[in-house]
Amino acid sequence: MLHDAELTDAVIDMDHCITQRICRKMPLIVVPAVALIDHTHMIGLDDAEIFKGTAARNYMRLIALRQLHRHAKRNQGKITLDGWRKVKAAGYKGAMLKTVSTNRKLSKRADGLYIDPTFERNYRNARAAGLDVGVYYYTYATSEAIADAELALVREAVRGKELTMPVCVDVEENKLKQLSTLDLSNLTAYALEQVERMGFYAQLYTYTGYSYEMDMQRLAGRWDVWLADYTGKTPNVTFNYNAHQHTSKGSVPGISGNVDLNVTTINYPKIIRKKGLTRLREGA
Repeated sequence: MLHDAELTDAVIDMDHCITQRICRKMPLIVVPAVALIDHTHMIGLDDAEIFKGTAARNYMRLIALRQLHRHAKRNQGKITLDGWRKVKAAGYKGAMLKTVSTNRKLSKRADGLYIDPTFERNYRNARAAGLDVGVYYYTYATSEAIADAELALVREAVRGKELTMPVCVDVEENKLKQLSTLDLSNLTAYALEQVERMGFYAQLYTYTGYSYEMDMQRLAGRWDVWLADYTGKTPNVTFNYNAHQHTSKGSVPGISGNVDLNVTTINYPKIIRKKGLTRLREGA
């Protein structure tokens, strides 16, 4: 389900993420534990290279309204309240935070699942700094049972929290390539459906090369897609996407090290608030 393409100025996103429609690109940041939103930054020369042809002309026309997203990695996850305030002061409006993944060295569970240790603090501080917040989780699920276990921990992580950015299923793990295209597409659709049943705005994250592992015409025709592609050009894909992660070497005030930069034209906070998709649904 492709949602209303409403424009905003900028967004940051912190772990991974220009759309196939006109004016569909605004930058994002990825921090394995966080991601951000910016409403004031103007398009740079590097960004301009992405917007060629008709889409580029349309994007440039709407540049003042573009939405920037940025995303940061695990070693950048420990961001102080002062750091988040610097992000906000730089013009960013929101963040995508990492919630759940699998790592037996970090987990105390037999299945290796864990909630990112920086999530609670980043959520609290990002909100305190006045940023919109969404989440993503990195999936290793090869069955619905494993997907259910991951989603149960995501529920635990977000319970009682307000999310005004998407809840994203990050599908890029090499171990999932053992599944057939049909099975991986069905499992991805299952996870996205469960996120919607929780009461949130569901989103799929993947990268161009990995997208060939799934039936993207089917998935992108039903859900919002955040696509990573570092070629420096408009991604050469045939499916719709609403967010584009175009580099992993960005820089954002308040966050140390390289940051993944993303672009989109979607005003996620406005859409999510309007649709009432900000909190875990009772009984979900």
